[in-house]
Amino acid sequence: MPPSAEIENYLNAVERYAGKRFRHRSAIGTLIDCAAGAGGIASFERIVFLAKFVTGAFDILRRSGAGSEDTRHLVRELNLSMEEVSSLIETLLASRAATDECRRLRERFLTLSQESMEALRDLLMELTWIKQYMLAGNPPPVSAGEHSPL
Repeated sequence: MPPSAEIENYLNAVERYAGKRFRHRSAIGTLIDCAAGAGGIASFERIVFLAKFVTGAFDILRRSGAGSEDTRHLVRELNLSMEEVSSLIETLLASRAATDECRRLRERFLTLSQESMEALRDLLMELTWIKQYMLAGNPPPVSAGEHSPL
């Protein structure tokens, strides 16, 4: 089932705000839809919060390398955050009846392959656009539940 018009309008607004187009729009719409339908919007907001940290950590590690004493703690935190993001995404997808769409998202973003990890990193980068939009006072659309202060 495609995301609601409310979710599509929200994603359009995020794209305008970011000045970029989503490559993983369908996946992001599905995650918001799963979160809104299951009252798990706080989980979605936690994912976008962690996405901002993960994206920043990857940038720092790309510039300075993962082998230095200064970055070892960052690597540990990055690994923990990636595990939490994967778990939260899995939980949101599990809240929806098993569908081909959920199966495709699991295969695309949550398998232990290099391709999947790169796709997840790209998805998280796009989720940072949502985080920035949220910080500007635009919470994700919800049909139920309350927003967390993340």
